Amino acid sequence: MPRIGDRLGISDFAYFQKSGGTGCSSNLTDNNTVTDFTYTPEQGRSFLLDLFHATGGRWLWINKTGWGEESNITHCKWFGIECYKYKNSTYLKFIDLTENGLDGQPPNFWRFRNLQGICLSRNRHMTGQISDIVSSNMTRLRRLCVSFSGMYGSVP
Repeated sequence: MPRIGDRLGISDFAYFQKSGGTGCSSNLTDNNTVTDFTYTPEQGRSFLLDLFHATGGRWLWINKTGWGEESNITHCKWFGIECYKYKNSTYLKFIDLTENGLDGQPPNFWRFRNLQGICLSRNRHMTGQISDIVSSNMTRLRRLCVSFSGMYGSVP
């Protein structure tokens, strides 16, 4: 059975975005179950700051609302970030920085096994292999979008 975007040579999600989809979490059933408590919210924030610096966030990102060490708002309210709320903590759920000017190689997301979506499409100056940013232990990952970026290779 052909996929929606086959005739255009793009992924279903890229097609969905081009036809008016509203982002990384579009068209996914809501699942707010946190299953991995290994990494604290503070470690999630620290990782996001690593992502910000590794991909030129301070100078190159188009939208960096809330991002940076000096930010006094929770990382869950930064542009492109969605979190789970569980008891008195928050855990990363979606990262959607589609078409936001990211440059370079993003750090590995492997430690955040609650992540359901990583969308980095249309950041043409990103580099590296897909297997360098995700791993097979990310069993909750339901959407990985890196189309029209410099990322290449297969998903582990």
